Amino acid sequence: MKKKLSFLIIVTFLLTAFFTVPVLGADNLSVEDSLKEIVSYYENSKTTLDNWEEVVGLANADVDLSAEPWQLPDWQVDSLNENSNPTEYAKVILGMRAAKQDSTNVNGRNLVNELAAKQEVTGNFGEYITDTIWSMVALDTAGKTYDVSGAVDYLLNKQTSDGGFAFSGDIADPDMTGFTLIALASHMNVESVNDVVYQAEECLKSIQLDSGGFGYGGGDAENSASSAAVIRGLVACNKDITSSEWTKNGNSMIDALFEFQLPNKSFSHLGSETSDLSTRQALIAITELISNGFGNYIISGTVPVSAPEEPTVQIEVTVRVEGLEDTGTILDETLVNIDSDSRVFDALKQALDDAGVSNSINTAAEWLSIDDISIDTAAEISENFYWMYTVNDNLNTDTNPVLNQGDAITVYLIKYPTTFYAKLSLSKEEVNKGEKVKAVVNKSDGGWPANYIPADGVQVHFGDEIYITDENGEVEVTIQTAGTFKVYADKYDESGIPGIVKTASKTLVVKENSSNPGSTETGITVKIAILGKQGNLLYGPGSVIISKNDSYGQTAMSALDATSLNWTISNTWDGLVTEIAGEENEGMNGWMYSINNNSAWDVPQNASVSNGDKVLFWYSMDAMEKGPTWNDVENLSKGNLENTTNVIKDEKKVKERLTSYIEEITALSKTKALNADNQMTQKEANKIKSELADNTVNLSKEVGKAEAVIADTEVSMLVPENALSQTKSLTIKELAANKETQQFAVKLGSSIYEFGPSGTKFDKPVTISLAIAITEDMDIENLTPAWYDEVNKQWIPIPGVIDLKTGLVVFQIDHFTKFAVIDLPDILPEILPELLPDRVTFTDVGENISWAQDAIEILAGKGIINGTGQGLFEPQRCISRAEFVQLIVTSLQLKSEEYDGLFSDVDSSNWFAGAVASASNNKIVSGYPEGTFKPNNSISRNEVASIFYYLEGTKKSSNDVNLVFSDLDNIPKWAADGVNYVHTQGLMQGYEDETFRGNDPLSRAEAAVVLYKYLNSVSSI
Repeated sequence: MKKKLSFLIIVTFLLTAFFTVPVLGADNLSVEDSLKEIVSYYENSKTTLDNWEEVVGLANADVDLSAEPWQLPDWQVDSLNENSNPTEYAKVILGMRAAKQDSTNVNGRNLVNELAAKQEVTGNFGEYITDTIWSMVALDTAGKTYDVSGAVDYLLNKQTSDGGFAFSGDIADPDMTGFTLIALASHMNVESVNDVVYQAEECLKSIQLDSGGFGYGGGDAENSASSAAVIRGLVACNKDITSSEWTKNGNSMIDALFEFQLPNKSFSHLGSETSDLSTRQALIAITELISNGFGNYIISGTVPVSAPEEPTVQIEVTVRVEGLEDTGTILDETLVNIDSDSRVFDALKQALDDAGVSNSINTAAEWLSIDDISIDTAAEISENFYWMYTVNDNLNTDTNPVLNQGDAITVYLIKYPTTFYAKLSLSKEEVNKGEKVKAVVNKSDGGWPANYIPADGVQVHFGDEIYITDENGEVEVTIQTAGTFKVYADKYDESGIPGIVKTASKTLVVKENSSNPGSTETGITVKIAILGKQGNLLYGPGSVIISKNDSYGQTAMSALDATSLNWTISNTWDGLVTEIAGEENEGMNGWMYSINNNSAWDVPQNASVSNGDKVLFWYSMDAMEKGPTWNDVENLSKGNLENTTNVIKDEKKVKERLTSYIEEITALSKTKALNADNQMTQKEANKIKSELADNTVNLSKEVGKAEAVIADTEVSMLVPENALSQTKSLTIKELAANKETQQFAVKLGSSIYEFGPSGTKFDKPVTISLAIAITEDMDIENLTPAWYDEVNKQWIPIPGVIDLKTGLVVFQIDHFTKFAVIDLPDILPEILPELLPDRVTFTDVGENISWAQDAIEILAGKGIINGTGQGLFEPQRCISRAEFVQLIVTSLQLKSEEYDGLFSDVDSSNWFAGAVASASNNKIVSGYPEGTFKPNNSISRNEVASIFYYLEGTKKSSNDVNLVFSDLDNIPKWAADGVNYVHTQGLMQGYEDETFRGNDPLSRAEAAVVLYKYLNSVSSI
């Protein structure tokens, strides 16, 4: 989503197209004469200007834009701030200068200085190459001093392997190559720039089309915009674009550009319709041709012989348009017949027109920008709303792609960054009354490329009934009424803004049962339950209806199939069940079943059942065991595990296992790790982690003076003989982590288990084991079992052993309370009481950002980091250099110092001045070569790495570590030590693609996590 919105912001600088258009060009006219015609088009058709390029082009044509009837754009200067894209600043500056307006004094603001201050240490402006291109053009036009060398080096480093430039990837496209040449043209006195310009020329020659023009992405899709961009770039570099080396089949690129001019003298982008974007960019190209001496060039206007028209092939697609809550669905799913070469916006416009929905769609657009789309939403749309689209729920759809038969298009209105696209699926679309059906909702993760993730807390509508999805994005519903139901999902905030885009609806058909439940003619009801390998219920106990007409008839196999769980049978032993719900047979362990508590010895598809029978499948660990009973299952479903044979393992084996560790525990003063040379593999750890996640501990047993064992696969306890003087009902329950048990600098390495009754005392030590997955990210040296001190609200370590092979953490206690495995960093015990603040919670920090929740809430509780007001933290917003420096100074308990005017862009009245002075005087941060600090710039990962290196790196880091980041060449020398340090200390890691992305900005959430890690594991404060 982020990348798409960035495209929307810079769309005026990206020239893209896909089709070759009809040749409608000029007829033996000079370039200078053609300028008069295009100006007349604006005078007759478009005197209200809404884009900076129109202003620049007309001003270049010596049009007096201060006179009637011209109306200049609203530059919306108030919306420009430290978080604005540099491109937005650049286009306002260029437009205002062309209109002879002062961009250095807009209500006391100097926009040129503000743009210059956005330059990064690495020379670039912003995240994208276009940010640097147009910032350079704007600043050069304004005569503003900036780090030219850094900006030029940044652009040169962006050169693709074929010699040109691209927005992304390593294959040059003519548009971006032309734009880059415009930016470099003012700096051709630099030898390296001349070399690159030459290489770019050669690249453009290699991709020039036989028509003389250029196609999007260097391909065959010729368009006027690509030719205009190349013309502008080459003439800016004083190249003769009319020479023979640039002429193909008698046509130059100028001729190719004018082949897209329409009879009304505007220009098309594709097809035969006027494109505002293509017209204004052709206008600028024409004015620059004239100013560079090409005004007398005679346009050929050559019209090739048209091939006979082929019959038009029609295809069918569907179009759906979603708005806000008040707006509702603007256009329900509608079938549209269109030409086979049509694109998304062609289909959209036709569908809206056919439905009578008022609209204005520029079908030549590449993105649905505010300038190119208007749909009647019956609601006021602010600047934070954007139109987006998907084809067949593909989140990474190409720009305005060609459609295929049967494609499903969804166009939707979002508010950035709180709305996400979503899709709904049903486990079944036809069920009998009383059967269960599962709805699953997934949404965009907000990234680019984007992926789908579970959408929790979403409303799923089954007809008039509404259900809420769980953390897996799922909801299971039993429909008790026959009929046809419309099922869809949505989620809106109190203002009617969608949290997810309302999904396409599904149709659920619920049929009446064809017979009475007791009938043996066509259907019977049987009970069924399924126990997994951890003794957990995978299904039931519940009832299903099976029929003689089912694939397996009225058998145990049909009962299993009716649960809707996934299952497989053996390829070699016909009918043998080898897997249920992802749990597969292993060796002698595997799936068994019984009917009415009688173990069956034939495969389930051969085992007949009758009305009311009880079918039980369980995962057996012992082929000779009798297995659980139906009574065990019912007890399990009620939370009483005492009598469940499959859950409570062999008590003798549990006792032997726990006893084997007791001798090792007895003399320990701190926790000890065992089997370090035989630690479980990551695959084994992942398996245990999954098993623990599927299991919920809830054990109870009456225990007296006799020895007793209470256990399941996650927790076990051995109570020795005479440890209790009277009989008690002992319980073990797994708890969710909560605010009460959270402690600064302490991380949980397991679930929390409450042993009850709380406060129970034992006359002899009780031995307990907790199972954990030993993962690669664990700090084994700091892992320890612990009990929770309810009075002082802190975890107290218990000496024990951690078996790295089995994952068992074993220890002894003499009283009951809460127990867990914790990860306790190296913090002096005597200062722990001072580090136990209350957490501060924020409404926008929760499960959606669980990876940073502890860091944010705990640091906020310490007063180190603050929210942004109204209960918000804004975790995804980029953190500025000033904000991060203030965090560092506060967390290190440094005194704010008097600011002495060290930096030209920091005033003593600024809220951050004291922190900047303190950090600078302590040599934690530094400014830029020209004497600025750029406090409002987003701080980069490279800069953060350097700050921590200045703090601790010279004392603790080693230069012997070899970094493995694939983008090492992009890490500047000044940041190398810092990146090495934060990587070796575990403060900052790379991404899944093995990059470090040092130029990327840090979000507020990321800043909190890095600082939290530093305070917990490195800092000596």
